[in-house]
Amino acid sequence: MEFAMEATERRAATEAEDHAQEANTPLAMSRDALSDTDPELVRYAEQLLRSPNLIDIAIDHAHQLGVAGEDDLIVALYIVGTSRLLPKPLAAVVLGQSSTGKSFCIDLVAKLFPNETVLRAHQISPKALQYLPPGSLVHRFVVAGERSRQQDDAATEATRALREMISDGRLSALVSTAQKSGPHTTVHIEQEGPIAYVESTTLGVQQIFSEDRTRFLLLCANESAQQTRAIIDRIADSASRPGDLDTPDSIIALHHTAQRMLESLRVTIPFAHGLRDCLPAERVEARRTFGHLLSLIQAVGLLFQKQRDRDESGQVIATVDDYEIVRRYLVRPLATALGKMLTPGAEQLLDVVSRLGEFTVQEARAAVPGLPAENTVRGRIRELVAAGQVEVVEESRGRVSTKYRVISDASPPHGLALPALGGHTGGYFLSDSPTVAADKP
Repeated sequence: MEFAMEATERRAATEAEDHAQEANTPLAMSRDALSDTDPELVRYAEQLLRSPNLIDIAIDHAHQLGVAGEDDLIVALYIVGTSRLLPKPLAAVVLGQSSTGKSFCIDLVAKLFPNETVLRAHQISPKALQYLPPGSLVHRFVVAGERSRQQDDAATEATRALREMISDGRLSALVSTAQKSGPHTTVHIEQEGPIAYVESTTLGVQQIFSEDRTRFLLLCANESAQQTRAIIDRIADSASRPGDLDTPDSIIALHHTAQRMLESLRVTIPFAHGLRDCLPAERVEARRTFGHLLSLIQAVGLLFQKQRDRDESGQVIATVDDYEIVRRYLVRPLATALGKMLTPGAEQLLDVVSRLGEFTVQEARAAVPGLPAENTVRGRIRELVAAGQVEVVEESRGRVSTKYRVISDASPPHGLALPALGGHTGGYFLSDSPTVAADKP
């Protein structure tokens, strides 16, 4: 009898603990916040989620909050944040040299997500995630700071927990803890996810750990002169005209409500088999990149869940419209991961060094407008070497720097063509008009 009572008490304690963890999850907190939201705001958020122009509205709202241009990056970040509600969310890194505004864009788009769904951290220590309150990472959008420029064994270990959470959707660790008296005790800590994740970096693609690089969507800030002029114009406009102080708050409140209204659902892609041959099978990276492609489609479908049908099990059914949003805004990250397209910074550097003949890192840096950081130039040269566009002529010796040259007969990466999906008669078919990553339909 005593044993049965103890078992009942343990079961009750476990159920109470599970209930407390559930109440601590972002989804539960979003439900509570939504129940206290003004019904009129809920009505407007419903209209937003049912608008076929939802993506265009999100872009326009980000512009009103202060982002100049960067339409592709805005869409990518908004989709990554929304993917937190999927069983396997997306992770991304935004590449670009200092002063490109990549962190500014990340921060402003993150403001469109409810506070309880976003975890901001400029730095994450190796064991920080596992010691958070249980349940606090379930379907969370983790917005980190800039990736450390130090890429060694210590830095690899520091990102191990993130890799595990991104890949497996949970952390499991055995931790030795000291006792006031007696020997150390080993504790099994489990931290449930999954998480969506984004960070920024000034490193080049090839300077990011390969274990991390293959897990991330590789997004790029716009470093063009046109974008610089757009940013300067935006700053001048803000300084010369009084702004509507209520507009940013109303935009943020609208998106917070809309995001709280989204359900965490599975998304099925009925035309997935029709996309099997759109990535080059000779590239082993295609295995993970194809997963990214499908996850992007699922995240878009999840965002449009108010406009999509459900199957008999309640899953959202993605449509060709969801795929077309990926095809329009998000091909470049997929192409970059496959080595089918250079980052914009590497493209600009290739154009510059093509006129130099042989060159060193320092000479290439001096020839690039804006004089980017030496480490940034070094990373982009490594990207060009990996892409077969540049070769080493002479290795460094003492104070003599490594010399490079452009391979004159090399074929530049030509981008990635995702096929257009046509109508269907019992199934989807591929049209004959592909879109290249560098172009927009």
